[in-house]
Amino acid sequence: MSTIDSLTGPAASVFWPTVLAAVAVALPTSALSVVVVPKRLAFLGQGITHAAFGGVGIAAVLGLSPAPGFAVVAAFCLLAALAIGAATRRGGLDADTAIAVVLVASMALGAILVHLRLTLAGPAPMAGGWESLLFGSIVAVSPADARLAWAVAGVVLAALAIWRRPILFWACDEQAAESFGAAAGAARMGFLALCALAIVTAM
Repeated sequence: MSTIDSLTGPAASVFWPTVLAAVAVALPTSALSVVVVPKRLAFLGQGITHAAFGGVGIAAVLGLSPAPGFAVVAAFCLLAALAIGAATRRGGLDADTAIAVVLVASMALGAILVHLRLTLAGPAPMAGGWESLLFGSIVAVSPADARLAWAVAGVVLAALAIWRRPILFWACDEQAAESFGAAAGAARMGFLALCALAIVTAM
């Protein structure tokens, strides 16, 4: 069966949310990549997705169901991105090292908390959903998921358009940006937060 047949045939309603979600993820990530590559943040995607396991552990300990559990995971990923930014700015670490430290610490935290949950209270309400959250399939995207992906894409692209000057100044010459008072630190943190939003949406 060809792609056109899939999108126009009887099962079109199954495939269109997948296509729309894929485009919604591709647009902001492609725009962010313009800065990700020169700033050597290519490891960020893997770092944030693996750091999500720390959020999984917190949600498991709290006994949260899927919807609030995902909110906790998203918030944890955002905090992980900000921690990476703080480590590179104040800790003097290069980006890859900071990402690796946050990744390992988050996964260790998640493993400990999930083990505590299983030991003390049994499986969490989302026990069947953690795997789909961390290792999901885009084919399983629902229309609501596609709409959410487009909403996040709109927020990320709008923020990039509004803050493009300080972000590009920071990306091209961080020292010069700081010398000219262009709020390089805020640009770094804001950009990493936008990356985290895009990555969580892709998950």
